[in-house]
Amino acid sequence: MRTQTSIRSEFYELRKSFRYFSRLVKITPNNERYHIERIQSAMRLEQNEPLQGALADYFFACWYLMPTTGNDILQRVSKRLNTWVVDDFRHFVNQGDYLPNITKLATRWSVLVTPSMDVPSHQMYVGKDDASWVAKDVCQRLLIAKQAEDESKIAQIEQEFFTHCVACHDRMGFMMVWFELSKNHWQFHSDWEKCRQELIFTPTTAQVDKKDI
Repeated sequence: MRTQTSIRSEFYELRKSFRYFSRLVKITPNNERYHIERIQSAMRLEQNEPLQGALADYFFACWYLMPTTGNDILQRVSKRLNTWVVDDFRHFVNQGDYLPNITKLATRWSVLVTPSMDVPSHQMYVGKDDASWVAKDVCQRLLIAKQAEDESKIAQIEQEFFTHCVACHDRMGFMMVWFELSKNHWQFHSDWEKCRQELIFTPTTAQVDKKDI
């Protein structure tokens, strides 16, 4: 029977593997083998956001391989990603187009491409499970950095999280992090408030659809 400790240890090992190949992809963006290894590592993680982020980097850097490998890799990940996400990736295969370096398909786990600020189109890519994983990951990393009194690391993690929340319109993830950090007496500076306000006043998909009817 797997214990909570063994499950946690396995998760950290899987995430360590994913981050290892992320570094290799960042150093040598056109190395297909590193991209494939990274995607396979992401497939072993429970949350979907790392997989989507790794796939976006692969489509961006190895665009010249998409006519021969694009549909095959999408077939392998199709059960893990939402249908509309797979369809959006497939567009770049079928249309012979290349993924731009700023795209709604990128996530905070991408290392070569950046999430688009096109919130109404992008928000659909973050589900409840992903928001929960993001929140747990961010809280843990911030609290560890706080304990180590690493202010530069705290600033880096916070800015990555703000970018993710605004790009993906992740209100749920932001709320979870806010409440958890509040319990730990976190000092919320002006950037936290700015992010909160942006999430409050950005229209949801339902509001956008209703306006467009």
